[in-house]
Amino acid sequence: MPRALSAATRRWYPYAEADLFDIHYVQSADVLTLVHPNYAPRELRRFGATDWMLIEINFTPKIDPPESIFVTSHGNTTNKYNYFYVVTSVDAAGVNESRPSQEAGTSGNLFETGATITIGWNPLDGVARYNVYKKQGGLFGFIGQTAGTSIVDDNIAPDLSKTPPIYDTVFQPNGIVSVPVLAGGSGYNTLTTGGNITSVYTLNQGSGYTNPTMTVSDPTGSGATFEVLTNNGAIAMVVVLTEGLGYTNPTLILQDPTGSGAEFKPIVMPVTNHIFSEQQQTGKKLTPAEIQQKVTRMFAQDLTLKGWLWDTSKQLMSMKAGDIPSSDLDAIKKSLARQGIANPSNDQLIRAYWVGKNVR
Repeated sequence: MPRALSAATRRWYPYAEADLFDIHYVQSADVLTLVHPNYAPRELRRFGATDWMLIEINFTPKIDPPESIFVTSHGNTTNKYNYFYVVTSVDAAGVNESRPSQEAGTSGNLFETGATITIGWNPLDGVARYNVYKKQGGLFGFIGQTAGTSIVDDNIAPDLSKTPPIYDTVFQPNGIVSVPVLAGGSGYNTLTTGGNITSVYTLNQGSGYTNPTMTVSDPTGSGATFEVLTNNGAIAMVVVLTEGLGYTNPTLILQDPTGSGAEFKPIVMPVTNHIFSEQQQTGKKLTPAEIQQKVTRMFAQDLTLKGWLWDTSKQLMSMKAGDIPSSDLDAIKKSLARQGIANPSNDQLIRAYWVGKNVR
């Protein structure tokens, strides 16, 4: 029976007063649907001026599927194929359909002339029709509807655009709302520094290389691997196979039985961040060639360093921490200290300097 809203009935809803302003709603005629993160969805239905009902929405099917599905093949000379079926129930209005039944199957060969398979089940009260689905390629597709308790498959092609309904438990009562912490552990909120090695810039190609291999040494990072390519004895390119993680002061080590003279610079995450920043500003993705050109320009260009008596120019790739103006160096060290880096490496200082200067 609908519950009447009257002066005597002032607290007939389940919501706590503190939660009322977090209720979201949508209205369709005399039905107001209410949702809240902490409550199951409900419908407030109006039947009259003083006749209202608040109903929890039921997301489960209103009718059951048939049980005891039996499948029998007829007119087969060979059992070449396996056939599987499920059946659902449909109510008189044709609106509500049940979950699928347990699948049942048999063997046969419906491509033979006269071969058929009969799918049958026991009747259910309150059910007007039954839908039958046949399995093909891992999915059950519709093959027919009947008001009776059996259907004959004479090699009907399943309609995979219509499959049995799936009822997920969207709002599960008494779910997990919290997890007790049994042991707090340690070391959390520790600042993670460093980055991954995205590429290797070749400063000097050297000569005489026959079988070069490259490794990297770093106090914090690990995991980076490389492939070194040569051209007539000179280092043509270093390919980063895996970028690793956590590098703060990487040193590249090139080993070869005969070659010498090659010099390199690892490009770590700040360069990548700079590339991302430019892509966001320009609104387009840079091609690999454009990225390489930008990295080359970034590290090969001159920076003008202010001095007491005159200005000097310095290439980024050959910069040392001592080349950074003292005022900037002090500011960088203070900034890194606030991030938990008390003793920054030379590379960290240099990278912070050119990132801060927004080198283009």
